[in-house]
Amino acid sequence: MFLIKIHDDEFIQKSIYQLLLQKELQVTKNSDEKFFEEILIEKNETSILIKTTNESIKINIPLSLSQITNAIIDLLHKVRIQINNIDYYPFQQKIIFNNQYAMLGDIHNIIFSSLVLSGDEGLEKISLYKKIWPLDKEIQVNRLDTHLTNLKKKIKNEINKDLNFQTVKGKINLIIN
Repeated sequence: MFLIKIHDDEFIQKSIYQLLLQKELQVTKNSDEKFFEEILIEKNETSILIKTTNESIKINIPLSLSQITNAIIDLLHKVRIQINNIDYYPFQQKIIFNNQYAMLGDIHNIIFSSLVLSGDEGLEKISLYKKIWPLDKEIQVNRLDTHLTNLKKKIKNEINKDLNFQTVKGKINLIIN
């Protein structure tokens, strides 16, 4: 999840946010939600500046919304989260450990990113299930458990790193050994 903050222009804020959602990017405008990185968009008379913690891109006006979304996507590709001694690139869906990498599929990336964002407080299994399959009317926890097991095996096989999942009182935590 990435927080999008746009100063001073409500129309641009709504337009960019909707465009990013259409591209199925995990973004939010709500700073109360947990997020990996804040993307700040500032507009002045001659340009728009798009910034993350470590990078920025300046686009001269006039511009198109696709130029803005492409710049945001370029910045998101560079976002790296360090967890213990692994590097996680949530937008690229990639985990790197000891110069080896594992590419995550969509479901595995949702699982991994959600559990990383939940930290020590954990995430309710039902909430995680609903993030992955929001349209399901009937919840099948075994389906989620299968994906957790497959993710654990994938990380062990591809980068030789142990992942464990601990469930306490209905909340699941990610443990990286």
